Amino acid sequence: MSAFEVIGGLALSACLGFAAAAFLRLPAGRVPTVLTAFVVCTGLWALGDVVASHAGDMLWKQVGLAILYTGSIFLPLFWWLLVVRWSQGLGCPLPVTPRRWAWLPLVWPGALWLLMLTNPWHGEFITPRLDAPNEYQPAWWLMAVVNYGLIVAALGLAAWTMRRVGTPEVRKQGALVMAAGVVTLVGNLAYVLMREPNATLLTLAGSGSLLVVGMYREGLFGVLPVALPTIAHHDPDGVLVVRADGRVAYQNPAAQALFAPLQLGVESRFPGAIGGQLRDAQGMRLAASGPEWEERFWASLARPEGAVLRLDRDGGRWLRLSCREVRSRTGTPRALCVRVRDVSDERAAETTARRARRLESAAELAGGVSRDFAGLLGVIEANAQLLEEGLSEDPALERRLGRILDAAQSAHDLSDELRRFAGGASAHLQPVELSESVISIAGRFGESTGTPIGLSLDLVAEPVIVEADPERLRDALCELVRNARQALREVGGAVRVQTGVDTIDPVRRDDLVAGNEQPAGRYGYVRIEDDGAGMAPAVHERVFEPFFTTSEKRRGLGLSHVLGMVRSLGGLLALETQVGRGTAVTLYLPLDPATHGPEPDVRSGAEPAGVESGLQDPTSGAVVHRMRRR
Repeated sequence: MSAFEVIGGLALSACLGFAAAAFLRLPAGRVPTVLTAFVVCTGLWALGDVVASHAGDMLWKQVGLAILYTGSIFLPLFWWLLVVRWSQGLGCPLPVTPRRWAWLPLVWPGALWLLMLTNPWHGEFITPRLDAPNEYQPAWWLMAVVNYGLIVAALGLAAWTMRRVGTPEVRKQGALVMAAGVVTLVGNLAYVLMREPNATLLTLAGSGSLLVVGMYREGLFGVLPVALPTIAHHDPDGVLVVRADGRVAYQNPAAQALFAPLQLGVESRFPGAIGGQLRDAQGMRLAASGPEWEERFWASLARPEGAVLRLDRDGGRWLRLSCREVRSRTGTPRALCVRVRDVSDERAAETTARRARRLESAAELAGGVSRDFAGLLGVIEANAQLLEEGLSEDPALERRLGRILDAAQSAHDLSDELRRFAGGASAHLQPVELSESVISIAGRFGESTGTPIGLSLDLVAEPVIVEADPERLRDALCELVRNARQALREVGGAVRVQTGVDTIDPVRRDDLVAGNEQPAGRYGYVRIEDDGAGMAPAVHERVFEPFFTTSEKRRGLGLSHVLGMVRSLGGLLALETQVGRGTAVTLYLPLDPATHGPEPDVRSGAEPAGVESGLQDPTSGAVVHRMRRR
């Protein structure tokens, strides 16, 4: 065995191995079929050359030549078709319709292949020699002309494609395609003309190596230049591959982060390992056991929109899970590819939009009811006053009419509240200092439960003058502090109230309940925060609706009049809450332009030194108010 054959055999083996690996990265379609045939023909040519070169008798010589020429006759055809598919895949306009002539050369190799197989009986193709070079007959030269013509045509098509498409990537791919064709053409011609040395294996290995480099580095023939796990590693969505037995075969780092702190490693059963921590959109925990449940689970993920489930970790993370079946090239189901996306922000945005629509509808309803209700009350009051004036001295009737008038006045007040919630009531605006408003309400809250609840004030040192109705502002602050204290009635703690100035861009805030349409700018703010149990999603969505309450003892408009006040002042209202971690409500009110200049005056960096003082509740003396001026 010559050195050329040894080196060529090793190179060809490595080349075929790399080609097989590249083949696994190809998408399904026509190109893999042609490429498969091309690789098979290359292997047959190489195998037949080895057998024919080392045959000890004429039978094995004939067998080797049959294998060799089966590969070499059809290889140029599939090389031509491969270049055609490559050019078509790049969208290059070919000279004529491919269907008319792409497979036409198959007629010639087919006829020549039959001549080659019947050569031992007629000898018109080749005359084999055991210890000397074979003698080429007329049919062999006909094969050579056809094959060399196909290789030259493929070179021309590659050059045509490079010129018509013209991108750097296509030029690189085309250069490698042409180089592979030239290596095969020159190597074979050299052997045919010189007959020594036999460098067939080395020629095939060199040509194949150029194609493999093109597939791995330049994406030639649609091969992915990098492996799928490398791509999935950087995918922002979680990607898992689950085998038919339900065990995880692969997961990318994003999937690990989304399911953390659950340890969902390779070979873990899916979805059993996470099913117990998942809840559906109604908050029901999934059963997470049994083949019927798993079948329903996979069916829900296979829907076009997938399934949105909540993971009971980190306060409830919403995940959209979807899956697609992965099949082999023969169509056999092999695995499921599961994609996981964090849609918590999308769900929060949907909740905010839904709440805004509901509040807007409630406001329209409240405004209409308030107007009609006020008209009816006017009739009741007017007639009751006429009856009162015309009554004789009858204390019992006077008391009854008095109760009617008192009830009518209360109904009027409720109607005004509804109108203010709807934004239809006029506000008596005047400059109000926020910190002073907070201090004025601090003494109203005595000890109402058996658990000590303090009020901690953190007030900015500089005056914060806003445009507001003083009485309505104090009522709103009282309502917010009262709700915060109610959240702490069982666990104790302190309600923290903070004032300051901040620059707000409502468009960039996803925690706003009202004021998204207000312009960006500087606002004075009051923040009321507690460390209570927080709000469940259902409460969070409805807390500012009229007459909504979670307390059986309380009735009335609740927090809705806070929302109405903010609307009437052109301010913003932000709500932050998380189950188990408390709630914070922040009122942003427009600054008084006569007091605050247009230049930004937003405090940042380290907190300035302040002054601490103590206030004692004049009602009970039990609650300590800690105030700090920043």
